[in-house]
Amino acid sequence: MKLNNREKLIVILIIAISALFFSQLLSKDYKGPDYLPNPIQKNLSSKQYLELETKAGNIKVELVASYEVHAGVRGRKNYSSDYPSRISPMDLILAWGDLNQPKLIEAVKYRQSGRWYYYNLNPDAPVTVSHVGQHSSNTHIIPANAEVLKKLKTVKENSVVLISGYLVNVIFEDGPWSTSLSRTDTGDGACEILLVETITVN
Repeated sequence: MKLNNREKLIVILIIAISALFFSQLLSKDYKGPDYLPNPIQKNLSSKQYLELETKAGNIKVELVASYEVHAGVRGRKNYSSDYPSRISPMDLILAWGDLNQPKLIEAVKYRQSGRWYYYNLNPDAPVTVSHVGQHSSNTHIIPANAEVLKKLKTVKENSVVLISGYLVNVIFEDGPWSTSLSRTDTGDGACEILLVETITVN
């Protein structure tokens, strides 16, 4: 059966749209290393403070530890209306160790809500809940400047990031917002608050 020119054009358009759709799906797949090292943390021996300019005015932070993390991004959530969003516009679920292996990406499901993150394991997952908790973090992100914020806005689920900066305590008027300094704690207060000075996104 021969197709007329109009029918040929329709077929070509369908093929082109399908190719674009599937290429976009594939581009969402994680393309980074299967294994990434634990974050590097060096606690500071003396107190240091910075004042950051924000739309809500200057906000003081206490630098607690230098921090570098190379991780796969398992989730991202933006915030604009809660109190911490005055200085922290987003949270990233960062995963290291073996959690970026394809079989573990499939076996562990993450979600974020209200500055918390949650994860569920498939029944046949080859890791434990505690293993996931010790090799991932819902990290509250504070950009050090406008250029860093611009780069942070390009981060998506399945990105690979290399971030360096400081874990900080934020000194709000109504009380401090304190960072975790451990990768093994859970529950309230277990999230890292990270002042990002440099970031590479792949």
